[in-house]
Amino acid sequence: MSIQIHKLTGPLAHGESPHWDARAQALYFVSAYEKTIHKYVLATGEHTKTQLDGNIGFLVPIEGKLSQFLVGVERKLLVVQWDGREGSEAAVVEQLGEVDQETPTNRLNDGKADPRGRVFAGTLSFESSSGLPEWGKASFYRIDGSGITKVHNKIGLSNGMAWDRAARAMYYIDSPERKVRRYDYDEETGEISNMRHICNVNDISGMEGFPDGMTIDTDGNLWVALCRSGCVLHVTPRGTLLRTLRLPATQYKNQMVRLYSFEMFSGCNHRGAIKRKRGEAEKLREWKSSPELRSALLSRYLAPRLWIDTASPLPPLLSVL
Repeated sequence: MSIQIHKLTGPLAHGESPHWDARAQALYFVSAYEKTIHKYVLATGEHTKTQLDGNIGFLVPIEGKLSQFLVGVERKLLVVQWDGREGSEAAVVEQLGEVDQETPTNRLNDGKADPRGRVFAGTLSFESSSGLPEWGKASFYRIDGSGITKVHNKIGLSNGMAWDRAARAMYYIDSPERKVRRYDYDEETGEISNMRHICNVNDISGMEGFPDGMTIDTDGNLWVALCRSGCVLHVTPRGTLLRTLRLPATQYKNQMVRLYSFEMFSGCNHRGAIKRKRGEAEKLREWKSSPELRSALLSRYLAPRLWIDTASPLPPLLSVL
């Protein structure tokens, strides 16, 4: 597989949650600590942003509403309306709820839509006196038409997700474990069960960092971004390491500025989508023929923003509220 890396934007203060929206032909993402949501138009290179009131964990476009998004702001799940123009006001349309109310130092982190349009999202916890992460006090949630359901508690730092419809599997990262979890996944209900680990970074000699963002390609293999190491692991569903992708940034090991590695775009993709959705072949033709549209990586802090071809199909949108 040929790998191509392209710089997308200038520096971000903690880039997160990239999501390609085929309707708008744009990449949306957030800069958590700048409290901004962003839009990048691939065809023109136009990059716009606007600010919200609070640190942002994720953004997912809502199906049928071109300018509306589910956004995780601090501990709140907000439906936000934004026209994508530079600096234009982003209006809060609705608050769906607030998570981890018993732990006020927590905030929402990564979130993605599953193949049916449910959103899974988790939190991270900070110890109030030191401002450092406090493992084991965060949670993992499912958001759908029946409300907000806590799937797991005692999470360290909730991060990457990916789904494989053919294998009926969901993959999930709780970063301090330094492992990738695999669950049996019921697409009809959104329930997950039978957790086991399929990739252990501790078993890779000399590998630094923690698993963070993640996506899945059309072969069912995972791409796992490691924070604080500047690389991405390409692994099979059984955890066999296929390759290590070293990214062209030298700042990643500089702990003084807390530089992290890359966040995977289209992490909510599922294996075989293009083959099974024969009725959508016309819509997907351009996607299949254009490597530049398939997948992306965004770095955090001062490293370059990158776009990488990993041959992923289209990501789902939030569609079940």
